[in-house]
Order: sequence, then structure tokens, then C-alpha cells
Amino acid sequence: MKKITLLGTLLVSTILLGGTVVAFAEGEATPISAGSKATATIEAADETDPETPTDPTDPGQELVPPIDGSASKGPLRMDFVPNLDFGSFKNQSAQIEQPALYNKILALQEDQSTVEKFVKNYVQVTDIRGTKEGWKLSVAGSDLKNTDQGSTNVLTGSKIVISKLDASSINFNGELTTGLDAISPIVAKETVEIELGGTEQTLMTAAEGAGYNSWFMTLGSGKVVEGTSASTNEDVQLIIPASADKSAADYSADLTWTLTSTPA
Repeated sequence: MKKITLLGTLLVSTILLGGTVVAFAEGEATPISAGSKATATIEAADETDPETPTDPTDPGQELVPPIDGSASKGPLRMDFVPNLDFGSFKNQSAQIEQPALYNKILALQEDQSTVEKFVKNYVQVTDIRGTKEGWKLSVAGSDLKNTDQGSTNVLTGSKIVISKLDASSINFNGELTTGLDAISPIVAKETVEIELGGTEQTLMTAAEGAGYNSWFMTLGSGKVVEGTSASTNEDVQLIIPASADKSAADYSADLTWTLTSTPA
């Protein structure tokens, strides 16, 4: 079993098409045929090949660094996993529920310029191994800690709740497609609760024969949509319980995303 873990290419091939030559001998009704071959070689993706994340709002465009997240490499890879920023908010004695801000991306244009966009949080996974073995995507979070030097304050009991998950594919025309039930990855469940400081949670799985090529998973309902720097994703919430020691400070947790190759 192979595991790819992260903290925090569009494969294009050209096949030479051979043809069939058909000739007719003079005075004969029976055709004379000749055969030829079509050949092509697809080389395995290199483990060090750079990732190629795609603009989820315009799959024909690639993204360029810096991106508001992280990525892995190789034929089975995470092209993009998001940072989750819950912004700044007032302290209170009651439970805090705060939505995630949209992620910032830089989309590469045909003239090589870039356009800054803010999009709903998402993950992009690509499987071009050619084995159709399937895979599993999961995530775990560390304790939500006060980042002040020397501080030991932890917001115990905090969690990230994702209320919906949707998968869509990049088809051969570079467009998003849904409803490919036979080959689509399956989201784990309607609501995923990531306990910060708790155990790993499965987000999406692809059975044997499914999940190949590139897939987006929206952290929320529907396709990935564009917003503004102030847009928030109500389907992704940081929950800080009333019982937590919520002193005014900056807090941070590490999210570990793991892509596991499922044996055939």
C-alpha cells in the first residue's frame, strides 16, 4: 500500500493514427486491402514531475505559485489541498462558530499573465497510474495552539466541520463534469468532523476501476465557485467550544492530508 502525505499534469499524448489502404484492381469487383499499425508510447509519470493544479472555475487554465495550499508529485498525487483560514473574530464566552475564507489562487492566462481569484475551498486529486487501483483521501488536524512564543495554550475540543462534499471531474474537453457514477470517487459521508488533535478522517474514496484522471472535491455543496477576498464558505466551520480557554491571540493547527493507494 502506498501512502502520499502532505502537511498544511495534464497528461497529453499524441497517437499516430495509421490507416488502411484500399485499392481496386482494374476490371475486378473485389477490393484489395493492405493493413498498417498505429503505435504510441506513454512514459510513466516521474515521481519528481511538478504538480499542475488547475483553475477549478476554468479548468482550461493552470494555476501558478504561490497558491494558498500545498501539493504532492507523481502519477498519484494531490494537485492542491487548501489552507483553511478562519479570519479574525471577537472573543466570547459562548461557543464560537466561524466559517472559512475562500482560497486565493493565481490563474495563468494565454498571454502568460496571471489573474488573482478567490474560490470556494477545494481539493484536486489526479490518478494517471494507469492501474485503476483506486485510492483514499483523508485528513487529520493537530491541536489548535496559541502561536505566541512560549505559550502552551490549546483550544481543547475544537474541530473543523465540513457539512457537505461534492466531487466533479475534468473531462477530455477540459470542462467540469458531474454524474459519472461508474468512475466517480465517493465522498465519505454527508458531514465530516475533523477533531483538532484527534484521529484521521476519510473524505473521499475511489474503488477499483474508479477515480482515474483528475477530480475536484468541493469542501461544500456544488462546484467550486469564485467570490471575493471577503467571501466565506458556510459549509466549512471552525467550532471552538465554550469550555475552551479562549484568550485573545493567534492560533494555528497543522492539517495533514493523506492520499493512500488502494490495492486492487
